[in-house]
Amino acid sequence: MNISVVIPVFNAATFIERAVTSVVAHPEVKQIILVEDGSTDNSLEICQRLTAQHPCVELHRHPGGVNCGAGASRNTGMAHVNQEYTCFLDADDTFTSIRFVKEREVFAQHLDADGVYGATGTVYHDSTGAAAWEKSGLDENTLTTVRKPVPPKALFEYLVGYRPAKHSPGHIHLDALTLKTRALHKLNLRFAEHLILHQDTAFIWQCAYYLRMYPGELDRPIAKYILHQGSRFIHYTDLSSSRTVFFSFLLNWIRQDGLEKKYFLHFKRLYCRARKANCSVLERLELSLSLLKQDPGALHLILNDCVVANMFYLVRIKAKFCKMVGFRSRNVSHEKSK
Repeated sequence: MNISVVIPVFNAATFIERAVTSVVAHPEVKQIILVEDGSTDNSLEICQRLTAQHPCVELHRHPGGVNCGAGASRNTGMAHVNQEYTCFLDADDTFTSIRFVKEREVFAQHLDADGVYGATGTVYHDSTGAAAWEKSGLDENTLTTVRKPVPPKALFEYLVGYRPAKHSPGHIHLDALTLKTRALHKLNLRFAEHLILHQDTAFIWQCAYYLRMYPGELDRPIAKYILHQGSRFIHYTDLSSSRTVFFSFLLNWIRQDGLEKKYFLHFKRLYCRARKANCSVLERLELSLSLLKQDPGALHLILNDCVVANMFYLVRIKAKFCKMVGFRSRNVSHEKSK
């Protein structure tokens, strides 16, 4: 395998050398593309030093050295890829020692594979990152991964929540994705540069729709997501606006590329769910009925929406029932005994 790794760099002086070191350790990587995105710290100087130290590292900037965002930086990096496979790594993250072990096996076994995805682990860099992560009910052992192997043809519906799943289907982190460069060029797959958040998710979902992507290592991390006080998820607590923009982009993509109507209706429902003001109650009802007419098998989605929409009332009903029958959970009982 001959691999290019694209790394957008913005104010990552604390992390970028560690990221590059983790990539250089893999002999499969023949090209590391740093795209410096108008940093205000000394990231540029560090990138220049890394370029001088490692022959495989090259540095690119936007015209005038301005800041254009992660999406534009990744697209710039992709334009310079010259190897058979393309990977991405955030400047504050790292690859692990097993990054390409399964990838090599899967691409050799499945000659039709356009991509392979794996699991991403987490590392606490500071208490701020750790606290924000654990506030979401996660911990340092949490893996960002797809919960089970999924056939390539089913992956898109699985990721976007169209297929029924007993548990959360999971996610693919961009750090753990390996793609054939020619497949990206053939379909002109690029990042949506206007999306501040969720641009990686949009890219991954589009790859899942157009490409044949196989599971690789799902139980061990092939990359590590470094949690720190500058991590973006900490600073964007109200996601209703960004999700509205995200689903608007996906709806335009579905229209332009002529995807099946059931997907348009599904994403329109997600657009409505992102923020109450996006759709009226009547619009939501009409969408649900249209989706059922288009695909009767989507009943599980409608029922799930009903549960989500009425979760507050369902919790209250459960509490009243438990009180009525005299049931107390073990957790409550344990707390009272302290």
